[in-house]
Amino acid sequence: MSDIIGAEDIWLVDGVDLRTHAWNIEAITAGLGLPPKRGDNLRVPFRHGTRYSSKYYDQRALTLSMFVDGCDPEDGSVPLGDQARLTRLYNNLRRLRRLFGRTDRLLTLTHVLPGGDKRTAEIEVIGTLDFDSVAGALARFAVDVNMPDPFWYGLRQIDRVVFGPKRYGMGAIYGDDVVDGIPLNYAYELAYRYGEGHLYDVAWSSPQSWTVNYPGNYETDKMLIIIKGSCQNPRITHADGTYVEVLITMAFGEELVIDTENFTAELDGNSVIGSLRHQGTIPFFKLYPGDNILSLTSDITPAAVTTIMFKPKYL
Repeated sequence: MSDIIGAEDIWLVDGVDLRTHAWNIEAITAGLGLPPKRGDNLRVPFRHGTRYSSKYYDQRALTLSMFVDGCDPEDGSVPLGDQARLTRLYNNLRRLRRLFGRTDRLLTLTHVLPGGDKRTAEIEVIGTLDFDSVAGALARFAVDVNMPDPFWYGLRQIDRVVFGPKRYGMGAIYGDDVVDGIPLNYAYELAYRYGEGHLYDVAWSSPQSWTVNYPGNYETDKMLIIIKGSCQNPRITHADGTYVEVLITMAFGEELVIDTENFTAELDGNSVIGSLRHQGTIPFFKLYPGDNILSLTSDITPAAVTTIMFKPKYL
């Protein structure tokens, strides 16, 4: 329906476009700024003012000012007669109440920016969708929503790198040569199965570094760190000195999954959280806006694919 409102932002709820002939968003009147902060500065006896204490962002409120008309949402056709158009208006209102009125789960609000980038947020409708008046089969109302998680999220990003005694590009090796029990064609095999990732024709030395670009404008501690292949006591270290490691020995083909959001670590589906160590922050690991230099440390020469999966956060 871009011919109606021009090249403006697109808003969807659970995949339903809020820009139609029958209803549309006129304005976002609250909630597009920074979310409110949670926490207070410290009051110190016999001292003026307060002492600063770091804060967390709290849930935020968002208000969508909308209109709804008594026409067909798909083609804009208007029924003949005032009564028929008013009936269509109330039918459209019922459709919107059904869309916004779920109580069993959060709704997914998607914002498509003019350049095509997508941002999503999980919302709960807290308003009543009462319309102020009906004039000529046109009603206006506000959709008041709450975002328990105050951040917007971009599309999932995947960064993958293959580590080993020597790393080769796709299809570089087809033979069955073995060095120290590791098939030299492992890089080709793993890249073929799991994606090419970042492959460099360099010999392994511990630690081995690579760069993960994080496009969000706020740090994230919500990611999956996946290591698949042979490795011993793998440690992922950030350039700022923080790290996460799991003190285990992995055989070729085994998969370690560290979920930094849910504080879990599993080897082939079995918990190894008791073997996990981390340093530097309360969360297991963080990525920051821009380039993040990470490194893998292993007590043996690995034959493994390391994958970082995350959704960038935006304020």
